[in-house]
Amino acid sequence: ARRVAVVDVGDEDPPPLALINPMIVERSEEEETAEEGCLSIPDIFGDVERSARIVVEALDGSGKRFRVEAKGYKARAIQHEIDHLDGILFLDHLSAVKRNLLLSKWKKSRKGQKGYLKEVTPEPAGEL
Repeated sequence: ARRVAVVDVGDEDPPPLALINPMIVERSEEEETAEEGCLSIPDIFGDVERSARIVVEALDGSGKRFRVEAKGYKARAIQHEIDHLDGILFLDHLSAVKRNLLLSKWKKSRKGQKGYLKEVTPEPAGEL
């Protein structure tokens, strides 16, 4: 099976970075906490702790293996997208109490609105 993530962090790198079958092969012990959101769950934001630096191994569009080292925002974006491939949302990194509080506020704010995404389960997608 092919797993594909495309990461575009803006002007600092030549966007977009396509990662086929990406694997994080190295993580720094140092972690950084920053606010994250997601287009899959609009209007919800929470503080997520992630590795400050990672090394990812992946295939390019020609099937050639390559490695990329990322720090800061780029590392955060890559980890976020690889989580999606694993069925994990940024909400799954939050405590159950924080996740339920955010989802409750979000559901109240969307009450009566029509849209493709009306409800999100507060249960985590898997063990982290």
